[in-house]
Amino acid sequence: MRNACRTASNFTTGNYDLILHQFQKTREAYAAFKATLTPDQLNSVANELAELDAGLDLLQEAFAEYQTDVSAGRTRNAAFQSMCHVLDKAAGLWLEELNKLAKRLRL
Repeated sequence: MRNACRTASNFTTGNYDLILHQFQKTREAYAAFKATLTPDQLNSVANELAELDAGLDLLQEAFAEYQTDVSAGRTRNAAFQSMCHVLDKAAGLWLEELNKLAKRLRL
């Protein structure tokens, strides 16, 4: 998703849909990751998983904020650039936490 955020502005159309699609794929991959965990693993990292789930929910709010900005009269380009900046930074932090969790689980 971070790469999509960094390159999507190069596209004249469909950039928002590209980022949204990548975000949805990230959610799907994360759900698939959780599905591979054993019950013991799930129990041992339940709090961390809850935080990662909440992090994805916060990332999703950036898409609603983009829509709000555009509806309020902000140019699509400016709103998109802001959304990508937020998503890039936040996704980086989210990924760091996921990597820490995977390391803790020795995955």
